[in-house]
Amino acid sequence: APVAPIPPEITLQPTDLTNGVFAGDTISFSVQAIGTSPFSYQWRSNDVAISLVSNPSAGSNPLTLGNVQPADSGGYCVVITNVGGAVTSRVAQLVVAPYTPATTGDILKLDFGLTGSPDIQPGFSEMNLALNRTNFNGVKVTLAPLGGATVAQLQERLRTGAELLTNDPPRLTQAQIYNDLIFVNNTNDGTGMSFLIERLAPDTSYGLTIWSWTTQSPIDRISDWIETASGTPVTIKTGYVFNTLYAPTNDFDSAFGALLTSSAAGTLRLEGRKNGGAGQSVIVNGLRLVARPVMQITDARLVNGNIRLTVEAQYPGQPISIEQKEDVGSGTWSPASGGGIIETHGPIVVAEFPASTNHMFYRAAGQ
Repeated sequence: APVAPIPPEITLQPTDLTNGVFAGDTISFSVQAIGTSPFSYQWRSNDVAISLVSNPSAGSNPLTLGNVQPADSGGYCVVITNVGGAVTSRVAQLVVAPYTPATTGDILKLDFGLTGSPDIQPGFSEMNLALNRTNFNGVKVTLAPLGGATVAQLQERLRTGAELLTNDPPRLTQAQIYNDLIFVNNTNDGTGMSFLIERLAPDTSYGLTIWSWTTQSPIDRISDWIETASGTPVTIKTGYVFNTLYAPTNDFDSAFGALLTSSAAGTLRLEGRKNGGAGQSVIVNGLRLVARPVMQITDARLVNGNIRLTVEAQYPGQPISIEQKEDVGSGTWSPASGGGIIETHGPIVVAEFPASTNHMFYRAAGQ
């Protein structure tokens, strides 16, 4: 006998999007229904049907809204129709927060940790696998595995029973960064992870620092890192190597980075892949982005008859040279003589040169 058409019935209502949606984001509302198919959909905004000409997804499921703005905030519902009747969903609320990316200073400081066991470096935000795709002061970070790998998380203190790195101020104050991490749970070359960073200022320079070390690594672990948001890969670090034999004794030890430029859409995509060595090689303790970083001499003092200069570079591993001249207002700068760089710890470089009876001016230059 013929079966009468079954009117649509909603089994999963559209949910509110009222937190963490910023101007420029792409969002979607979805619904689930049962009944006699096919269904037709008409999404409505503030009780007005959304034009299918301006947004074809208004006649399908889900509804997708790109480049949302604060003016798009309001109530959204859908009318579902079939041969048996029609039903209207609940009204889901959308709240779009205005957002203007910062263009100077620290933009992002993440300490990767173990879900449920926060051990956060002061001044940093915690990120773990449960917090993936979370906004950090407006910046969006999405972590994803590469090459068929999986990503795991670890806190050294819980694994070993004791923190194997402790702070030793003033040289080492970042023990909490080094003592927890995320890693690619795969030993095959080519496997790795990516970090998509969104809501940055477009076409802006960023100094990148990535900390990568673990207490349980007596063997070399090797990885290659690139940035791919522009479509043309940019080398961050080739053949990054670390092992436990060289434990960090200063801030920024076992860290690497680069000076990168965000895409026209305000994004960076960092990709790290294992390339040789043994064990899991793609390990990340922390991540930092500084917008329009400035190289500067942060300290100058007299030590045993030498001028000791401390320089903060734009990123770890940046080639630094020290130049000098006797008159800051005239003459040409020349390479500083009689000394050189005595220590390098990530972006921090220490150099010494003999003090003279003449006035001498120094500056740092980098590539």
